[in-house]
Amino acid sequence: MTTPTTAYSAPTSSLKVSDFRTQQGEPSYLDITVLSGPSFGAVGSVYDGWCLDVRVALDSPANYVVSYFSTYETALLSGAMPTLGNPGGFISNLDSINWLMGYYNPTTAQTYTYGDVQAAIWTMMGQDWHLGQDAALGTVDQTRITTLVNLALAHDGYVPDAGEAIGIVLDPVNASGAHHQPIIIETQAAKLGDHVWSDNNANGLQDAGEPGIAGAPVQLGRDLNGDGVLGAGEVLASAVTDANGDYAFKGLTPGLNYQVQFGMPAGYAAASPRQVDSSATSGTNSDGSVSNVVVLAAGENNTSIDSGFYKLASIGDRVWADSNANGLQDTGEAGIAGVTVNLCDANGVVVASKTTDGSGNYLFSGLKPGSYSVQFVAPANTQFTTKDANANASDALDSDADKTTGKTGSYTLASGEQNLTVDAGIVPAAKAHLGDFVFEDKNANGVQDTGEAGIAGVAVALTDAAGNVVTDVYFKVSTEDAKAAGVQLPTVAEVLGDDRALDAVLGQGVAAPVQVQPTDVPLDGLGEATELIRRINALTHDHVPFAAV
Repeated sequence: MTTPTTAYSAPTSSLKVSDFRTQQGEPSYLDITVLSGPSFGAVGSVYDGWCLDVRVALDSPANYVVSYFSTYETALLSGAMPTLGNPGGFISNLDSINWLMGYYNPTTAQTYTYGDVQAAIWTMMGQDWHLGQDAALGTVDQTRITTLVNLALAHDGYVPDAGEAIGIVLDPVNASGAHHQPIIIETQAAKLGDHVWSDNNANGLQDAGEPGIAGAPVQLGRDLNGDGVLGAGEVLASAVTDANGDYAFKGLTPGLNYQVQFGMPAGYAAASPRQVDSSATSGTNSDGSVSNVVVLAAGENNTSIDSGFYKLASIGDRVWADSNANGLQDTGEAGIAGVTVNLCDANGVVVASKTTDGSGNYLFSGLKPGSYSVQFVAPANTQFTTKDANANASDALDSDADKTTGKTGSYTLASGEQNLTVDAGIVPAAKAHLGDFVFEDKNANGVQDTGEAGIAGVAVALTDAAGNVVTDVYFKVSTEDAKAAGVQLPTVAEVLGDDRALDAVLGQGVAAPVQVQPTDVPLDGLGEATELIRRINALTHDHVPFAAV
């Protein structure tokens, strides 16, 4: 890794260094006991330790305050301890030393001594060491030392899995502030990782059936300068998710702060909501673009760091003139431009508005997956056609608008979905009707009592709010009412007479008025005439009504 742009302050702990080489754990050159402070291990824990630089003194037994470092962050180590592994750049051999600590096991049939191991470590760190230099090494053998060095260097690039041996480099400082010989102690490596998935409903949770995303970029980092951002020099490793959307970073040092940063997978638009279940460790939520800081214990495998991503969705289609009022988009039926269309969220709140284009089309795009409805606003003097004609068997062609409110049902859009089936058919508004019955109130009680007959031939006028007589109206009198009133209604032929005008209108297929003059129809027959005209209007779908004048 590169050096961070701001100085790094390594974590510290208080330790005791003793040289009773067989006192705790495996026989080792040093025993290191944790005394206090945040650390890679619990207070009282004892670790096997080895010296890294024979040229620097180390008092033992003695207490130190130590800064501790990962063996894989060599840039930080070189900045804190410039002489470590230098000259010659031997600090790069720390990965091989990690392998050696895991390989050394004096409880088996191995013939290597702790002195052989210490001498091999000094050799790999480029130290000018020779037999007999340090009597504290005990029994050593150059052949065994050379064999260990060759075995370890053959494992260049070694990264331990969770539970395998890993070293932590300590920079000991005594009570006077003097730096003593760097130490490497053996502990267990940690690991973290898990899953990147397609959050189809964008709810921030891994639901059944939501697939992993292959090839998603993932980075492991440490916020070395404490600015809350993984910036230059703070990314330790990079990976991409496998075919199942899984990833892992191993060889991590207990006690250090780590974070995972997720890159945007190809074709996706946004990261899912972060930790919607308010748990950083649930393993089923999304940690967003950057995870919380994670501090791992020795040997831990943390598989709770996940991230979901989703694609944007869209919804729309068309508003059309339903010429035959059958509730379906038939060939030749034109779209209607300029119609207002509102998009509503799951609570029915309008979140966006559009107007249809010249072809009657509209589209709401760039939507987060979720539930939406659409509300159409009918143009003046029109209404919506039948909703879900043919029992919704042709959803891409039918009208989805409620005849009264213009609102559709709810549509749940998944990640990346484009729903182009939400349409509205428009027909002319229906004519209103007003009227009833004129009768002889024989007992003058103001109530239509049984046997009180209707009165034919009464002139009726409709007036507007200003008292003006409205002339373009329908007078609807049923055949039954006329008979009850003793009125003989004329026949259709008598009413229409020469039907050439009607033929012309029907042949044109467009609406035009047919005038029936009062002189053509006896006054007491006007009801049937207007009823007939109303029915003709219904057959021609009320474009511009025929009217009695």
